[in-house]
Amino acid sequence: MSPPTTPEYADFDDYRKNQRVVVVVRWFLLAAWLFVINYREPFTTTLLFIDAMGAFLVVLNALLTVRVIQGKPISARRALLLSVMDLTVIATGIAITGNRIGNTYFIMYYPALIGLSLTYPEPLVAFGLGTVAIGAYVAVSTALPPGLNFDEHGERVLIIRVIVMYAVIAASVLMYRNEWQKRRAAVGAVHEESARNLELERRAQQAEQAAQMERQRLAREIHDGVAQSVYALALNLEAASEAASSEGSGVALQLQRLVPLARQTLLETRHYIFDLKPLISDNPDLTDLAQAQAREFTNVAGLPVRVAVEGNAEGCSVTVAAGFYRVLRECLANVMKHSRATSVSVTLRFSDASVLLIVQDDGQGFDPAMAPRGYGLQGVRERVAELGGTVTVSSSPGQGAVISASLPLRR
Repeated sequence: MSPPTTPEYADFDDYRKNQRVVVVVRWFLLAAWLFVINYREPFTTTLLFIDAMGAFLVVLNALLTVRVIQGKPISARRALLLSVMDLTVIATGIAITGNRIGNTYFIMYYPALIGLSLTYPEPLVAFGLGTVAIGAYVAVSTALPPGLNFDEHGERVLIIRVIVMYAVIAASVLMYRNEWQKRRAAVGAVHEESARNLELERRAQQAEQAAQMERQRLAREIHDGVAQSVYALALNLEAASEAASSEGSGVALQLQRLVPLARQTLLETRHYIFDLKPLISDNPDLTDLAQAQAREFTNVAGLPVRVAVEGNAEGCSVTVAAGFYRVLRECLANVMKHSRATSVSVTLRFSDASVLLIVQDDGQGFDPAMAPRGYGLQGVRERVAELGGTVTVSSSPGQGAVISASLPLRR
């Protein structure tokens, strides 16, 4: 599983967005500048050297462009290095050319200053570094010969250029601060939304815990109260039925009719207890569930149940386990209510992603096409369909019944 990635707006150390601006501006200025210095100019060694430095800047900008297109992060160190190299090449170009004020190389200061101020957008830092770069340009333009030509108002041109350079720095700082505030607002909104979601999740967990505690309380009370009473009632009915039978009383027949009803009521009560008690395990074992339910059915109904397992018993989701339990419960309940069987077999056939549950009895059987709704087959079909499985019923009068339910192990 790959680690989560930080959204661009939340990564304040990533300068890709800022450098996109620098890349676009640099491409325009490079194209314009290379065209101007080569337009109608005779080939000279100086021009070749200037073009070589321009080509060097083109290569640097191309590398930066590729990194931006590929979506790779751009650190402050990389952005600063590119800006320093820009300024160094530009200052060198101005130094080796004549007519310091009249040359066009100075225009490359603008993208360099933009990149510098976007990398260090704090006003004091941006203007401090900018002043160093601008001071180098002023020193080269004034200290090296031929210097300023006051007769042609060269100082006015230099002042205007310096003002524009500072304006570029100010515009870059303001642009970055505006973007930074938007990004900070976006991060704050995400944090607030995450906090709200965590609070909702915490409340939902508390509600679920409270519901589980209440269900466990009800299950315990039913088990300790109603289930024990019904169990005692069933034992007393059996004892009364046997006593009445020995005396030849007509009451025996009525009591014998009540015994199955008492057993059925006890079984259903214990089923309600299971429904109230959630499956705690994250990977329940269907074999254990089937064997436990078979033992319970045998104890309550008095019918032997044989459990067979074919294949490797795989774990499954809690939802499927609960559905499996209810399907098996409904099948066994139908056997006790209607089949008049003497034995029952439960088979689990595991495959890679599913389990086939087969419940077979040796009872009186029935015609599936004519089976009334009271047989509970509709409930079995609905539960299996909810889990994405299929059901087949095979039976005929006098031949017992076989119910097969195929269930996916993972919903």
